[in-house]
Amino acid sequence: MREIADFVDSLARAEMPRDDLVNIYKDSVRCENLTRWLKRMGHQRPAVLLVGEAPGKKGAAITGVPFVSPDVLMRGPKGGDPWSAFGTEAGYQYMNPSREGTATMFWEVMARYFGECPLPMTWNAVPFWPVGSDGRNRCPTPPERELGGEWLHRLTTIYRDALLVAVGRHAQRACGELGLHHESVQHPANSGKPEFEKGVRRIAASLCPSSLRLS
Repeated sequence: MREIADFVDSLARAEMPRDDLVNIYKDSVRCENLTRWLKRMGHQRPAVLLVGEAPGKKGAAITGVPFVSPDVLMRGPKGGDPWSAFGTEAGYQYMNPSREGTATMFWEVMARYFGECPLPMTWNAVPFWPVGSDGRNRCPTPPERELGGEWLHRLTTIYRDALLVAVGRHAQRACGELGLHHESVQHPANSGKPEFEKGVRRIAASLCPSSLRLS
């Protein structure tokens, strides 16, 4: 899909307004992983597009794929990969399988409730990595959300039939600022997994009721 190639290329060319916002897509491996991820969606359109805050230090900042840590990318979700979407056999470039708690929880829940639905699409309101003074993640600023809005809006046009779901308050603000109709769920980090799971289960019941499996 030409539009996906253009999308990823525009990310790679984007210049950052400040030193503590890192364009992770200056790296060719991350670009290739993201391109493969997005192109997979072209074969089976996603029922849902989940938007998080920004790349995590141990997650998308390494892999280039939102909500996907090296461990998930190379091994699949805990409990199995119902979509056969992950792993070296899926074509992703090998990385040391380090873990990120948020990614592990996220895909454990998605596999449980969306396992018989198309692979969920994932993105971040800010596709670049906000780095704090301690080298860890920091919250993105309103101007950074505005910058990321260009790509979030473009992605909603590429996958216009998918239900947009904001994961956490920063994603909710980003979707609201763009005037995008969306559902909202709790972010799974910081003890938010039970509420996140409850929200995902509710959405899965409305989109893919035949696939819903009670835990």
